[in-house]
Amino acid sequence: GPVVAMVWEGKSVVKYGRTMIGATNPLASSPGTIRGDYGIDTGRNIIHGSDSVESAQREIALWFKAEELADYTPSTAAWVPFGVVIGGAKVRDKIGVLQALVSSADVLLIGGRMAFTFLAAEGVACGRTQIEEDWLEACRVMRESAAARGVKLLLPRDIVVARSLDDDCGCCTVPLTVSCCTPEAPCVPNGCYGLDIGPETAAAFTEAIQGCKTVFWNGPMGRFEVPGFAAGTHAVARAMGQATAAGSTTIVGGGDSVSAINEMQPPPAISYISTGGGASLQLIQGQLLPGIRALAQAVAAAAAAAAGATAAS
Repeated sequence: GPVVAMVWEGKSVVKYGRTMIGATNPLASSPGTIRGDYGIDTGRNIIHGSDSVESAQREIALWFKAEELADYTPSTAAWVPFGVVIGGAKVRDKIGVLQALVSSADVLLIGGRMAFTFLAAEGVACGRTQIEEDWLEACRVMRESAAARGVKLLLPRDIVVARSLDDDCGCCTVPLTVSCCTPEAPCVPNGCYGLDIGPETAAAFTEAIQGCKTVFWNGPMGRFEVPGFAAGTHAVARAMGQATAAGSTTIVGGGDSVSAINEMQPPPAISYISTGGGASLQLIQGQLLPGIRALAQAVAAAAAAAAGATAAS
């Protein structure tokens, strides 16, 4: 029968290609692999795949001339790197979307009060800042998953602290490192709250945002309603505007983030804005929203009706 030779290119393509092909002995291949479903024995196992990049280079040269290799740019290339900025108060409200984003985002920036649960999971003393004790292990797992996948996950390096949630009098910026956090000298002083990201973190987040082709932002970086705790949120908003001006697609979802943008003069330009924060998170998590489901059903019904009318005629 015919033999089809092809060249695959991509991240870890040898590993994933051989996983799809299956073990050399079809009897040892998992169901769903090519050899597992269609192979008979080792001598008739249907398909061959290179076991290393070096082997692939030798084997490609046997089958193809250089001018016969066709390359293409994936349609998604214009949208990556894909960055997500997540802030706000509670991890439990956004744990599902964070777990999904670790598998899809290239850059993940975490600020707001929810960042402190991640920091606490790393051993940072967080003062009076509320953390979600029951999500500490989940945060550790997400950091490990992000590192394994190569996701650039950034947490605050420094924060603005104060003794009152509603008064910025006496607030100051402190660095955050696990090594400096001891019971005698915690990163966030006893009796204080972490209420905004610091200037070093804001600069790191800005640089990361400007390196992305698509950026989604949900949730402020701190208690921005108090002037002394608004700088981090405004820095992210400015970075989003700069990314928009540079040609990136920027999306903001959530009433608090939109409010922070609108209070700036002039407000930074954003590609798309939605006050539906929860709905935006559901959508980016891959859930089908009721309105979109209704539209999809209406389109499907119209297509079925048109097909029926054509068949009848």
